[in-house]
Parts: sequence; C-alpha cells; structure tokens
Amino acid sequence: MNDSELIYSHDCMITDGWRNRFLHTAITRHARDRVVLDVGSGTGLLSCYALEAGASFVYAVESDETAAGVTQQVLSANFAQDRFRVLHMDFWSDQLASVKFHHKIDMLVSETVGPGLFDQGWFHTMHCAGPLLSSDAVIIPDCLGVDLWLYPLDRLLDSRVNRMVSSRSNMLSDRFADTIQHIMTRDTPRADHHWIINEVPEPPQHKIENVLQMGANQMPSIKLSDKPSPSHILPMISFEAHIHQPCTAAMINKISCGDDTLYCKDAVGMPWRWQPVCHIDQPGRYRFFYNNPMLDYMPKHEWRCYKIG
Repeated sequence: MNDSELIYSHDCMITDGWRNRFLHTAITRHARDRVVLDVGSGTGLLSCYALEAGASFVYAVESDETAAGVTQQVLSANFAQDRFRVLHMDFWSDQLASVKFHHKIDMLVSETVGPGLFDQGWFHTMHCAGPLLSSDAVIIPDCLGVDLWLYPLDRLLDSRVNRMVSSRSNMLSDRFADTIQHIMTRDTPRADHHWIINEVPEPPQHKIENVLQMGANQMPSIKLSDKPSPSHILPMISFEAHIHQPCTAAMINKISCGDDTLYCKDAVGMPWRWQPVCHIDQPGRYRFFYNNPMLDYMPKHEWRCYKIG
C-alpha cells in the first residue's frame, strides 16, 4: 500500500467532522505545554492537533510502516523535528521495553476504539502506557461507557426494513404501507448481533444510563493469556440489569473526555454506528457479559446475556 492508498483507507476517520471535533476540542483544551503520547497515530491527525495546541513534545506511535511514514511527512512538513518523534512499533508488544522515552508522559491520546467499543485495543493501550504516565496525566478519551436501550422484542431492526418503514409516508397509501410492513414483519427474522440504532424508526421504550463505565481508574480485572504478547489481555467485562418485559436490549456505546461525551451510534461513515444487541424473551434480572475475550474486530456475538433471577 502506498501513501495515497493508506490515506484513502483512513478517509472515513480523517474526514469525519463529528468525531474530529470531539477529539480536537479535548486535545486543544489540555495539550499546551504537555508531553503527549499518541498511540495509533494513523495519518498523524491527532498528533497534529496536539502540536497545533502547543504541546511541548509529541511521541506518535504507529505499528503500520506506511502510516508511520505518512505521520512523519505530515508532522515534519508543519513542525520542527525537535518537537516530535514518530515511532514505528507495536506499542502492545515487547518492543515497548526497548524504547527510551526522554520525557514523562503527561497526556495520552489513543482513540483505539472499535465498533464493539473495546475491540480495537484501548485496554491494551491503558495497560502498556501506565508505567510511562505521570501521576496527573490527562487521558483522551478518559472513559468508555455503555447505556442500555430497550426496544419491543418484535421491533423491525433489519436496516433495509427500517429505512422502508420510516419512509412509509412517501408511499401515499396507508393500506399499501400497512400490508408491506406486515409482510416484512412476517418474513424478516430478528436482526441479530448489531443494529444501526439511528435507523430504528421509533425511540426505545426505556433507557438505562451508565450500566458500564471503564476509565483509567476503573479498569476491569485483567489477566494475561498463555500467549507471550501483552496484546492478548483478557478483560472481564459485565453488568447486571433488571428487565421488566420481553425486549431487545441495545448496548449504546460512548466515549468521554471530562464532561463531553460522544455516542458511537451517531457516527456517519465509521462502523461505530453499529451497536450490539441481545434479544430477551422473559422478564427478570440478567447478567450481560462481553463475549470477545481476544478483542477481535467486531465478532458475531459481541455481547451475550443470561437470566440470573
């Protein structure tokens, strides 16, 4: 992959103003006179934000060789080389021990967040960066969270069906629209695993906020697998909720920095807009657990739940 192809592959992120404004605001608020560590720098956009905001020094870490080269080009074209260092390395591996950081890091930027929230390495980054950070380091994002939204169990949740149902007024015949919706309800199985929440025609029946919050000081218990690389960290992530009637429960992912929160469901071009769901046939108390121990990228059954009472 050449430089242009790499940039095209990052297009959905670097042109996403919704995402970029959140990160730019947070970085600009905190970066001045700080030493910044950007893990997963990609094309160097967040490192550029930090340097523009007055960071005293930036370490930009990127495992992909072409992306690290693009970061170097972007930063060297705009800032003095003595203000940054690009590190082509796997931050989650034994390579980290061989790197000499000449500063104590007092700001960590790592938007290593996937469509399953935890599936692109944020836990790995927090675990490996910990020894490098000052006691008062700023972390962006500083918290990953989940809200629980409950929908009727028979809600149409196939994205194509939802788009058609929400456009029923354009059909100009209620009889036709009702019949078409009945056919789709009859023939369309429940959409398992993930929904595009913003394409569901009606609001949820109930919302339960902050059923799960993970911050730098609220990390789950972890253990290393029998594989040698620290990239295989197995977090134990779960929460409980009382469900009063049959429903489909959607886990609404979000990332925060201070009082600012970005709801992943609102993504436009990024796969963040897909939110994991569980179907619940009976009322009761349920334990929801994150079923992605190797933190693969968006597996089929990311969350599961079982009745405990």
